[in-house]
Amino acid sequence: MTFSRRDVLRTGAGVAAASVTVGTATAQAEYDHWQAQPDHVTLSYSEPTLVDYAPRLVLSQEAREKWRGLWGWTATSPEYDLDYHVYVALFTHQDGVGSLGQLLSDSHVGDTEWAYVLADPETGETRRVIYDAYHWVAGRQGSSSITMDGQQPVGAVVSPWHFFRFSGVDTDAATAFDEVDDLTAEFEALLSNGLAESLEPGTVTNPATMQARNHWWRSTIGEFSTDALLAQAVYSIGWVGADQADSRALSF
Repeated sequence: MTFSRRDVLRTGAGVAAASVTVGTATAQAEYDHWQAQPDHVTLSYSEPTLVDYAPRLVLSQEAREKWRGLWGWTATSPEYDLDYHVYVALFTHQDGVGSLGQLLSDSHVGDTEWAYVLADPETGETRRVIYDAYHWVAGRQGSSSITMDGQQPVGAVVSPWHFFRFSGVDTDAATAFDEVDDLTAEFEALLSNGLAESLEPGTVTNPATMQARNHWWRSTIGEFSTDALLAQAVYSIGWVGADQADSRALSF
């Protein structure tokens, strides 16, 4: 039996740069994620640029076997101080470690992990990373606090849950990616396949919101989300990878 990421927490307690208008009119009417993209924000895909800033990642054998790839776009705006290189790592599924059926199950089909690399548009220098540090709870670190390879942050995928860690990483074991696929072409399919109901609108199409927002979960009022509260609860009791998370970077 498989479960969604939400079930996990509930049961656990192009070469050339191209500016694009993403999504059809039908999609924009159906998904409020598009409506949360402000008029001043441009989402564009340039594979060379995204490759240049893509995080280098240490991948276990388990993560490699489930790896689908890295997708991305760049969000720019005259109202942003920084350019937001938005990446999502996709995995086929997650095999957790729970062994008592649904009560402790942390397995599900499909896995979606976010990492944003924020760069100075004038100098090109990487300034900050915002990333899924524990089951869609945001972690934030400045580039001076983590290992960098040029403009690329160096991190690790935490198996078997696939969130990211940017502290205590074996740099020599990190993989550099020479391909980043076009998120402007993939995002619609991700939303249609169930992402829309879990993801807070604007967190990806207006990524500057993640400078202050604590998680990617869809919320009801303000940032209130039972899923985010459950993530905090299971972290507090040390479940599902809590001991491997970047504790100082988490937005709890």
